[in-house]
Amino acid sequence: MSKMKNLKWVREDKKYLLKNDETTMIDLSVNPSNTSSFVIDNKQYQVFHKGFFSPVYIVQSNEKEILKLSHSFWGSNGKIVFNDGTVYTCDYKNKGGLTMRFMDGDNEILSYGRSIENKNVVPFFSIGIAMVDAEKLLVLAALGFIMVQCLFKEDDASDDASLLLVITAS
Repeated sequence: MSKMKNLKWVREDKKYLLKNDETTMIDLSVNPSNTSSFVIDNKQYQVFHKGFFSPVYIVQSNEKEILKLSHSFWGSNGKIVFNDGTVYTCDYKNKGGLTMRFMDGDNEILSYGRSIENKNVVPFFSIGIAMVDAEKLLVLAALGFIMVQCLFKEDDASDDASLLLVITAS
C-alpha cells in the first residue's frame, strides 16, 4: 500500500470511501441496525454488532474472525483482539465533544470524534502513531468509522459537512 498521508472520508451515494489523494483505500457500507461491510484491496470484510450494555463488534473476512472488540459495561472502554493475538484498546472521552480513540498502550493509533465549534458539530478523524501493519490500520479505521456512524445515526444524513472527515497523516 502506498504511504498514507492525505486521507479523507468521502460519501459517494450510499457508500463511504477512505481516499488517499485519488486512491480508494476503503470502500464502506454502513448499516447501523445490521451487518456493515467494507473492502480493502479487493478483500471483503463484514462487521457484526451485538449487545447494548456491553457491546461487541466482530470483524470477519471469508467467514473467519479477524478481530473482536468487546466493551466493558456501558462501553466506555474496549479491548480489541486480532486473530494473531495482537491486542489494542478503545476508549471514549467526552470533554469538549465525543472522542473515540484506538490505543496501543499509551500511544494513540487513531481517533474519531465530534466537537462543537461556534455551535456547530464538527467531525474529525486523525491518525496517531504509525502502524507497521497497514491492513490492521485500515481495518481499525473502517471499524471506527462504522462505530461513529452508529453512535450518531440520529444525525441528518444530508449534512455533507458531517460526512467529510479530513486528516493529514505522515
